Amino acid sequence: MNRVEHAEYIASAVWAARREKFKREHGRRCLACGSKNKPNVHHVTYSNAGAGKEPDRDLRLLCRAHHELAHKYEKSGRYGRFMARGTLFAATQAMIEDVQASPGTSGGARTRPTRSTSSRPPTRRDKHAPRSRSRTTRRRSGSGQVIGAVMAVVVVLVLIGVVRNGSSSPIVQQPPDSVTSIASVAQAPPVPPPPNPYLVQPGDTLQQIADGSGVSVADLLSWNPGITDPDYIDIGQTVMTAPPGG
Repeated sequence: MNRVEHAEYIASAVWAARREKFKREHGRRCLACGSKNKPNVHHVTYSNAGAGKEPDRDLRLLCRAHHELAHKYEKSGRYGRFMARGTLFAATQAMIEDVQASPGTSGGARTRPTRSTSSRPPTRRDKHAPRSRSRTTRRRSGSGQVIGAVMAVVVVLVLIGVVRNGSSSPIVQQPPDSVTSIASVAQAPPVPPPPNPYLVQPGDTLQQIADGSGVSVADLLSWNPGITDPDYIDIGQTVMTAPPGG
């Protein structure tokens, strides 16, 4: 039966009567998902079609979505050459099994075709697709476990290092600076006054000598008549730092 003959037969009253009889005898439910929403009668072979006398084994009751999906399975090329003998039967059977095995489809209950079964039929490239997806999932989960284990080990090593460093670090006690400085000041002997007379050293000034002696520059000038200029004294010069006879 070619396409033109098939179109004429499907539109004929003979096929309409055969189709209605098949629906009535098979419960008007989709064989794949159990839906009763206007099921179609689908040919799995056209060898005996044309006179309304197709045997039941040549027909399947399918909802509109799964009727279309059966033909897409046939055209996928996975079940044989398109329009070749036996291809449509194998493709339809595979589609029904896939839908029944998918989540959300349970024996006779009215359900919608799931997205996974109504999206597109498998192709020759998809033969190993489920296996590759499962391997990918396992590979991803395995890599995630390895990464988690590595991170856990790193965290443990860091904690061990922190504990070891904390326990092995010597405790450095800073000396009490204030106490030490006070004690050293208390124990330090008093600074003796410069000798009298004082011998001028390099860098000395009359003001420094007066401050060290606890007297004023005027006192030094009165006790040392030889110093006529307070800003000029000679290295090695003798300076009286106390009143004569004092």
